[in-house]
Order: sequence, then structure tokens, then C-alpha cells
Amino acid sequence: MSFLNQVKKGAFADLREQVYDSIRNPNEPHLPFVLLLDTSSSMGSLAGAKTKIQLLNEAVSGLKKQMMMDEFAAARVDIAVVEFNSGAHVVCDWVPLSQFEAPHLQATGLTAMGEGGSLAIDLLKERRRFYRDMGTPSYQGHVFMITDGAPTDDTTALKQRIEEEESKGQYGKLKWFSCAVPGADEEFLSGLSKRKVAVEENDFGKLFNWIGKSLCIVSCSAVGEKVQLPDLPEGMRRIPDDW
Repeated sequence: MSFLNQVKKGAFADLREQVYDSIRNPNEPHLPFVLLLDTSSSMGSLAGAKTKIQLLNEAVSGLKKQMMMDEFAAARVDIAVVEFNSGAHVVCDWVPLSQFEAPHLQATGLTAMGEGGSLAIDLLKERRRFYRDMGTPSYQGHVFMITDGAPTDDTTALKQRIEEEESKGQYGKLKWFSCAVPGADEEFLSGLSKRKVAVEENDFGKLFNWIGKSLCIVSCSAVGEKVQLPDLPEGMRRIPDDW
């Protein structure tokens, strides 16, 4: 009997409330995704009337409202948020989308992208183990890394981990998206992962709208089904354009 069924039947009563605070609709497939956000000092620079970090905070806050309008995403998506500056920090641990409260991010420090990326992958592996223990089917973990710069730490191990996780099993255990906003080192990002997108201007709302639509499409598919993500809107592009 799975751990989930034991909990349902009254076993581990002291854990029941904790478990159901951590996951909604556990009999349905779940989609874990990590927002991996660059909050280095450069994100404090002006982009029009506001700073990049202000625009990023607004976009993160709007993501939940957008995705909760989709019944599958509302029931199946779980989210965590990691920031990286001079180090890496979990600023929002795993919660169901319905419980997500956007953190208030501040720009400071360097760009520890290697450390941040490894922490994001560790979180996804932990979450997938939780699903497995619960008897809950799951989609590939998704990471959307948003940056306006280049790493100030070593990313060799991160690149290897991305390749390893994306090649595991028949479909891979991970889909990693590098998202460049103005100032990002696009050449570096092209060597880090298969999937890269660039925003021509500091339009975080446009980027997050595309991220939300993409996750909604995945969450209403069958586990293991190959899905076609939405076309990029005007002002966004793939780097390169062949994935």
C-alpha cells in the first residue's frame, strides 16, 4: 500500500495535515517547477521608470493569478522559488500553486548561477522523491532561470547536471529553460542548456505570460506526452532558433 493510501486510511495521523498542506489532489499527476531568479546587483538598474527587480517582482506576483485561471494548472502545479546573487537561497519552498505567495526580491551581490542552478535541481529531485513516496505520478521537473548577466562562479558541474537530468530515462527528468533579459550573456547561455529564450526589452510580463501558458499546456497533457509549447510572442526569440 502506498504511503498516500496509508495516510488516507488513517495511518500517520500526525502527518496527515502536513501532507495535505504540501500537496493538493495527490491522485492526479503533478508538475513541479522552479523559478530560478537572478537577483544580483545588476537587477537593481533602471529599465525605464522602474528597476529590473521591480519589474521582476511584479511579474512573479502576476503569475499565480494567470495560472489559477486554468483548472489543470490550479490542481496540478507545485512551485518553488530560488534566487541567486552572491549565494543561492530558497525564498519559497514547495507549495501548491493555490498557496503560493510571491516573495519580495531585492537586488544585491554577485551572480552565483552555478550554485543557484544546482540548488534548483536538488529541490526538483527532492520533490520527485516526495511524489514517488506518495504514489503521485509526475511530469518532468521544469526550471525557468531568468538572468540579466553572466555567472560569477563555476558552472561546469551545473551544465553536467542539466545534461544528465535531461537525458535520464525515456523522456528525461528535467526541462531547463534559460531566459535572457537585456544584459545577459546569450553566448554563455547557449552553451548551458538546450532551451534558451531572450526578451528583447525588459518586458518581464511578456516572459512570464509565456512561462505560464507553457506550464498550463504541460499540466493538461498526459504524463510522458510530447507537447508543443506556445509560440513566442513578438519581442521574444529563441537562442538559437532550432529547439
